[in-house]
Amino acid sequence: MPEAIILDAFFRGASEQFVPIFFDEAGHRVATQYLMATLHGDLPAEQLLRYRQAHSHLPGHPELGLTPGVKFSSGRLGHIWPYINGVAIANPGKVVFCLGSDGSQQGGNDAEAARLAVAQHLNVKLIIDDNDVTIAGHPSKYLPGFSVAKTLEGHGLKVLQGDGEDLDNLYRRMSEAVNTPGAIALINKRPMCPGIEGLEGSTHGHNVISVDLAIKYLESRGQAAALEYLKRIEKPKQTYTFLGSSDKWGANRNVKDSNGNDFFGSGYKFVSGKDEVIREGTQGYIISFGDALYRALDAVERFKQEGLDVGLINKPTLNIIDEEMITKIGNAPFVLVVEAFNRRTGLGSRFGSWLLERGLTPKYAHLGTHKEGCGGLWEQYPYQGIDPVSIINKVKELVRER
Repeated sequence: MPEAIILDAFFRGASEQFVPIFFDEAGHRVATQYLMATLHGDLPAEQLLRYRQAHSHLPGHPELGLTPGVKFSSGRLGHIWPYINGVAIANPGKVVFCLGSDGSQQGGNDAEAARLAVAQHLNVKLIIDDNDVTIAGHPSKYLPGFSVAKTLEGHGLKVLQGDGEDLDNLYRRMSEAVNTPGAIALINKRPMCPGIEGLEGSTHGHNVISVDLAIKYLESRGQAAALEYLKRIEKPKQTYTFLGSSDKWGANRNVKDSNGNDFFGSGYKFVSGKDEVIREGTQGYIISFGDALYRALDAVERFKQEGLDVGLINKPTLNIIDEEMITKIGNAPFVLVVEAFNRRTGLGSRFGSWLLERGLTPKYAHLGTHKEGCGGLWEQYPYQGIDPVSIINKVKELVRER
């Protein structure tokens, strides 16, 4: 936040010198974007209380056109710098800032963007939060020898490194960057979640703070009203009971053999390129994988209760065709692919062609994500029409059409 507030002052005080947008490639720091949108009058303050909830229009990464006041889309971590270079080229004479992180700087796109920014003398300034924490852990442990500062210096950038919590030093370095032409990186050394007891320096601060730690922090700050609000919040819960799988949530769910044992238990062996029969069926097959698998299994179990004998195949290796299995399911009355990938580019977009190339012509359909996300987690499945109810409806439609 310190660098964002100083940037805001720069933008307000000398807007003609800057492209006044808080471009950010650091993913979940999107909360900064929402706070600034509120402070600038674009977003109601009350909406901030629904951060990342389903249908709140406050996703975990910024999306242009979805959230009022957000002025760019970031994509996934580490994809913004090439875009920033283009903005700088389109705005000669103006300074363009990009907020980044040690995690985003590990992306290959940034290496290419760094070389271009230096070669083209672009007036791009990066402010990098170097806290030695990413979703994968501590870079100093899993990438020993990696240094953001040395890497960027190697690409030819001028690097200004200092303590991100030393406001006077931070302001001085930011001012120097603005008044020095060319590509410059400010490396801000600080722990993750500075000042938050139980979280400072921890990888658990990567995404969201736990309720217990948030309560302790708010108590230490005397924020009684915020405490009361936080304690009243009820976490949205998935109340649907999935048939055929256990209640263990440590993985994508543990799918059961029809005999009640875990399919992916101690005796399971993964074989690359081989599809797996989760349930046999005589009236058609559903093909699925990942966290769509147990949802598809629930639909299959409910069909069997109704007397409709639908099978389920897990396809763990998406880019290899299991010729034996595709022949088996291709001779069934229908095939339905269910996936959490995009309908236009996922498994379903290819599987129908694979069937036709082999002269197999079952009734075919595929379900996948097909519209912009709504936020939340499990809420995405019914929103995208890939939950058990939607699967059941699609299978019944295929059966009627036969």
